Amino acid sequence: LAPLVEQHNSQPEAAPILRLATPRDYEAVASPAEDGPVVRGELNPVFQGIYSSRIELKQITRELERLLTTAEKLGVLLQALGEPTTEERVWEAWERMLFNQAHDLMSGVMTDGVYEDTLHSFDCARRVAEEEVEARLRRYVAAINTHGQGLALIVFNSLGWARSDLVTAKVGFSEADVRGVRVVDPDGQVVPAQLVASERSGDGALIEAEVAFVARDVPALGHCVYRVVPLHDAESGDPLTPPDGVLENGLLRVQVAPLTGAITGLTVKDGGWQALRAPGNVVVQEEDHGDLWEPYKPLDGGSRIAMQEPHPVPPRGEAVYSDEQTGEPGRTVRGPVLSEITVSHPFGERGHFTTRVRLVAGLRRVEVRTRLLNHDEFVRYRALFPASVEGGRSVHEIPFGALERPNGIEFPAQNWIDHSDGHRGLALLNRGLPGHAVHDGTLLLSLLRCTRIVAYGFGGGYGPGMSSDSGLQLGRDLALEYALVPHAGDWRAAGLYRDGLEFNHPLIAVKAGSHDGPLPGRWGLLHVSPGNVVLSALKPSRDGTAVVRLYEAAGQPTPNVRVRLPAGVSRVEEVDLLEDPVSPLPVAEGCVELGLGAFQIKTLRFASAGVAHAV
Repeated sequence: LAPLVEQHNSQPEAAPILRLATPRDYEAVASPAEDGPVVRGELNPVFQGIYSSRIELKQITRELERLLTTAEKLGVLLQALGEPTTEERVWEAWERMLFNQAHDLMSGVMTDGVYEDTLHSFDCARRVAEEEVEARLRRYVAAINTHGQGLALIVFNSLGWARSDLVTAKVGFSEADVRGVRVVDPDGQVVPAQLVASERSGDGALIEAEVAFVARDVPALGHCVYRVVPLHDAESGDPLTPPDGVLENGLLRVQVAPLTGAITGLTVKDGGWQALRAPGNVVVQEEDHGDLWEPYKPLDGGSRIAMQEPHPVPPRGEAVYSDEQTGEPGRTVRGPVLSEITVSHPFGERGHFTTRVRLVAGLRRVEVRTRLLNHDEFVRYRALFPASVEGGRSVHEIPFGALERPNGIEFPAQNWIDHSDGHRGLALLNRGLPGHAVHDGTLLLSLLRCTRIVAYGFGGGYGPGMSSDSGLQLGRDLALEYALVPHAGDWRAAGLYRDGLEFNHPLIAVKAGSHDGPLPGRWGLLHVSPGNVVLSALKPSRDGTAVVRLYEAAGQPTPNVRVRLPAGVSRVEEVDLLEDPVSPLPVAEGCVELGLGAFQIKTLRFASAGVAHAV
């Protein structure tokens, strides 16, 4: 930027003269204005094409956020157990990831060389983050008493509330003639288990298996110890069923077209209502002759800030719909833990489409994993979900809050969007897929754009011969993950902020040998209530204390926030975002109480005087 400013100022009749400055520099020379313009609301959407250009950069960013915040939480857990960590490597990974959130890098509006550098930097950050999470989990698991029958499987919950969710883990068997497994919870009760994949010897004995089960009520920022016990006289089975496409649990019934992968029915059993008015999980490929910045048209220099043009569902005949082509009937799996169907077929003239729709016992979300193989230039892909709600309101999650947004216009969202009428609604969750819109009751999720730089003046490091063709995504096979949550009430009553975080932070399973440890089979570090208060960060501070960040997620003032702290906490204080002290907070019976305004963020710092025990 500095060379561009110098170049401008050196022109014979440069006006105005530009100067790089801080806000304080500006205030020192600017004329005071008592009647300046007041702008209310958000400045989005700007450059809507970037929400899905080079989509893999957004997905990697979401993954790194999960890994690094998990590493920090494990750091506090170890600190509370008397085993402090050093944070230099975590900070190194954060620095790389945050550098890549500069506007041109995160948005994907770069040349191929810069893109490759960005991927390399992301890969370095991911490697460090994965190594730190793995090492910290090993140290944490070493503090748990794992004695018992079979293999100990530690299920770790990185979120700030107790939760139940799917667990999958690969388990190897050294014993001969193992035919199945039994999974036992921390209370000694057998829980439903399912083999979702297995390797068997010639006589059918298990060599290795991927075991699935639902872990119930795993404590906040803590664990449960489950046990996988080999069986010699029973079969856990690799369940396969005819491809009728029906998936069902105690809450939902999902009908999937076996030839196309479209969700043709989504019935909520409580009340017997249908969440879709037409087939959903239909992916549309449409022409998009925009560039990396803008959909449908090249960059116009940013003159149309706060875009107001709707992006409606394209009519059939003007776009390619995934349910207009078929392949072999999909592969359906049904079992006591999960049911799923996987459908694969050609898409367009040269592409390919694969989608897996999954339903887990006891969970209210329908998970979808779609793979797209693209061979076309200047196209975009969007997934459509026509909600049955009429006259509803559309709300998108933003950082530390949620906003209602207008019909048909694409905006960036964090983990979820929702369309409801106050009585019932349909939410769409995503993993690193920010571009969303709701047009006349149809939820649209931007999956992928295949484009490049089209019209951009040379300068600022961009010159002739520089390619951006990797943005066309030719020959790339990309996996996109999202989920549906039909619900009663509005987004607040449904607590969708929890659904979005749970979808993006799966429970973590760690295998462990048999050993002693001070921690029991079920344990958690701390607990936050009520349910509309979210713990967004928990990290070690440089002075040996710990920092916890909370925010109110439902837009409702909450005067009675209660944080139950680890045993041995000696003092708590509120601090600002720079972790400078604001005010001390009294600790009574191991708890601290405070108030939060609507969508307010507060940060606390606490010091421990001893080793933590169970909450």
